Amino acid sequence: FDDLEHEPLRPRPAEQIGALLAREEKEHAERAKERERERDPRDSSGSGGLGRSGSSRKLLDAVGADGLDPTTLANGSVPVLMADEHTAVVRHHKAARKTRHLWHERLAYWVDRRITQGRGKTAGLVFVALLQVLVGGAMLYGGDVAVGEEEGGDSFAGALWRSWTYVADPGTHAIERHWVGRGVSFFITCGGILFFAALVGFVVDQIRSRMEELKKGKSRVIEEGHYLLLGWTDKSFTLLVELALAMESEGGGVIVILAEREKDELELEIREHFGGLTILGTEVVCRSGSPILISELAKVSAASARSIVVLADNAADADKSDAKVLRIILSIVGLKTPPRGHVVAELRDIDNGGLVEIVGRNRVETIVSHDLIGRLMIKCARQPGLAKAYDAFLGFEGDEFYLNDLVSGGDAWRELIGLRFGELVTRFPRAVAVGIKRDGELVLNPGADVVIEADDQIMFLAEDDDTYEPHPPTDLKTTPGPAWLPPPRRPEVMLMSGWRRDVDDVICLLDSLVEPGSELHMLCDLEVPDREKRLRDGGLDVDGLQHLTLHHHIGNPAFRRSLEALPLERFSSVLILSDESLEHDSMHSDSACLASLLLTRHIQELRFLALEEEDDANAMLVDAGPGGGGG
Repeated sequence: FDDLEHEPLRPRPAEQIGALLAREEKEHAERAKERERERDPRDSSGSGGLGRSGSSRKLLDAVGADGLDPTTLANGSVPVLMADEHTAVVRHHKAARKTRHLWHERLAYWVDRRITQGRGKTAGLVFVALLQVLVGGAMLYGGDVAVGEEEGGDSFAGALWRSWTYVADPGTHAIERHWVGRGVSFFITCGGILFFAALVGFVVDQIRSRMEELKKGKSRVIEEGHYLLLGWTDKSFTLLVELALAMESEGGGVIVILAEREKDELELEIREHFGGLTILGTEVVCRSGSPILISELAKVSAASARSIVVLADNAADADKSDAKVLRIILSIVGLKTPPRGHVVAELRDIDNGGLVEIVGRNRVETIVSHDLIGRLMIKCARQPGLAKAYDAFLGFEGDEFYLNDLVSGGDAWRELIGLRFGELVTRFPRAVAVGIKRDGELVLNPGADVVIEADDQIMFLAEDDDTYEPHPPTDLKTTPGPAWLPPPRRPEVMLMSGWRRDVDDVICLLDSLVEPGSELHMLCDLEVPDREKRLRDGGLDVDGLQHLTLHHHIGNPAFRRSLEALPLERFSSVLILSDESLEHDSMHSDSACLASLLLTRHIQELRFLALEEEDDANAMLVDAGPGGGGG
């Protein structure tokens, strides 16, 4: 076995076993003789352990104990030897012993497996009942024949009926008068008691499982034409209200929510927020599951939904959240029945929009809410009062935008084909035509001479979709309007508090809107080199800005000391952004934004008041000066 000391442990062919053993015995005998001559006290035959010859003998003993003759090792019946310096293990693959199980053990295992897997419970109970009735009927019939009685019917069918009554009702076996019938009926009745006990247990278990399934939100939703929300975020409450307002004119509808949260938790939050699971006549149905799984989407009838909204996960990073949205879109596209409704997916990074659109195969509309809100904030900050207009237009409370198809709208709508867009003003007294959708592109405020075609869709601003329809043209007298000149545009000085992920896009948009010479002051905790690096990574060339100059200030926008160091009285607009470092905690982020807003307003009021007092004092000095009292 010396060769094995220098080689890794590996299988040895059976033909080499005999040669290896003989070689090991010979070498060990020679070393023993040398030790005797040198009188070395370390003797392998001592009680300190087995020597090499002991290892070999143990190997041969093990082979012999396994029912094999050591001389048959070389004939190939023992194909593998695993050995090291002190031990050897022989494994026989062809003659491996099999563990034998008794028939009742196999039967018990088969029954346990069927019961735990939930398959064949009903069939098994029916089989046991029939077997019990059949065996009991045969025994009763045999007993009647043995004692020579014919009570209960002299036929086998009558005995079967008696057997069933004993199984179903333990008290019926009291009518038996002879001991043979009493003994048989006793065992049948005991079997019936056990049978119905098992039946009750199975029924209770099924009811409990069903109740647990309903409680956990695992049951199937059988709906058509419903709204399906995939995911749950802090924006879900607002979305529920808007969808309920949209369906209020239709008498309500159904909104199904599928999220990776417990059904009880979702329903509790909705009840606490709205006072129940019905909002303006719209019923809210909650289910617990992963929107990534196709089986879960099929459970909530995603294919028959009127519209599907995929919400981004605000608790995760932007890339992880968008990756999850992408997997959900893949599952929606992979449904056996393609969804017939509109699919809208929320993303958090605008760079991921193209990939989702490719996967969605032009059936999914992506909305980067982070970027959209940033653009709205910029426009609202530069135009006072625009926020109220957006609030009225973009929600279902008040007036909304609606698209109407001319061909499918009816005869009154088809009469609009061929008219000019300017003529629609006289046709809709309770709505305003604001645009045309042609060839998949929406054009707002087109020219008055644009001719309406049959494939066009007209966009209206109206209170609801059932509050307007085409009317005969109305005669209007037009008069020239008052002269109006746009106000002169001047350079602006703006403040941006906080740092968000797509701040480079915000700066690019501002640069395209403001006049040359405008300034943007940025206040956040980031160091200036870190800001410049992030702007460069986002694709923004600061030196390439056309109309805007950046000024960096380091500080916390929620601290008064940081705000007082800025010239707040000079700013024409102030943008307070939700800081990127707080976006995972919406409550903390909102609190920081609110604190920054209150401090900014208070400091501005104090400074404006000081400027007014200074102006009044200067005016008084001018009036008190030489010639100041003349009039």
